[in-house]
Formats: sequence, structure tokens, C-alpha cells
Amino acid sequence: MPTIRSSIRRRIDERLAGLDALVRSSGPRPPSGWIRTIRQALGMSTYELAERMGVSQPRVTQLERAETIGTIRLGTLEQAAEALNCAVCYLLVPREPLEQMVHQQALVWASEMVASTLDEGLRKGQACQEGVRKEVYELARELVDRRGLWRHGLGTQPV
Repeated sequence: MPTIRSSIRRRIDERLAGLDALVRSSGPRPPSGWIRTIRQALGMSTYELAERMGVSQPRVTQLERAETIGTIRLGTLEQAAEALNCAVCYLLVPREPLEQMVHQQALVWASEMVASTLDEGLRKGQACQEGVRKEVYELARELVDRRGLWRHGLGTQPV
């Protein structure tokens, strides 16, 4: 039975489908940053942008540099975008579908949990490989939406 979280993940996955390829192909931002790129495309000087933003011309130069090195504040980027008649589109694009990430993480946990309980039998070659695989997948299904799933490696297990 799909959970609320699973439904949310699927809706997000559908909404973001294809964006990962678009972002990868065009890159996250131009090498000189969006502010400078848009400003220059408009034929606007740093002085003119400064006037529109209500800041000094050296401040615009600082902002453009801060954007290229990734230290610009989101609010400042929005202020510059407004002065350029642009909108900031803030977005996290998963590298793989969220649903797939959660199921993979649950499989990792389940594998570790089953391995720890069957460790002795596995060493002796007594465990049936297919039975273990089935147990791992069943346990993973149960773990998918449990709290603590992402604490892998911290010595805790999902509750």
C-alpha cells in the first residue's frame, strides 16, 4: 500500500522528470554568473544596475564575484534579479528519482540487518540465497518510510 510520502515522492519525481538532463546539459550557471551574463546581454553597466538595486557600483562587482564563487545570498540574488526584470528559480534537482533513492537506501539497511542475523549461517553456507534475497526485499519494503532510514553508517537502525 503506497504511503503518503511515497505519493509525494512520485509527484515530485513526475514534476522534475527531465530537469536533471536539462541542468546537466546547460550547467548550473554560466561561468561569469547569471547576474553578469544577463546584465551584459541587456547592455546594462554595473553602474546602471547599481542604481536600479540602490547599491554602489563596487557592490554590484562584489555581488557578481560572489555569485561566481557560490557565496551570494539568495535574498541578494533575488534583489539583483528584480533589478534585471528576472525571477530567481531556486530548485534542487535529484540525480535519480526520489522513489528509487529511498528504495535503494531501504535495501542497503535490509541487507545489513539480514546479514547480521544470518551471519553465522552464511559463513557455513547453510542459508538459501533465494530465501535471503526474498527476506531482504520484504524487509526493505517495510523500512522504506520508517524514521531513521537515512542514518546509515551512524550505528543506528530505522525505528
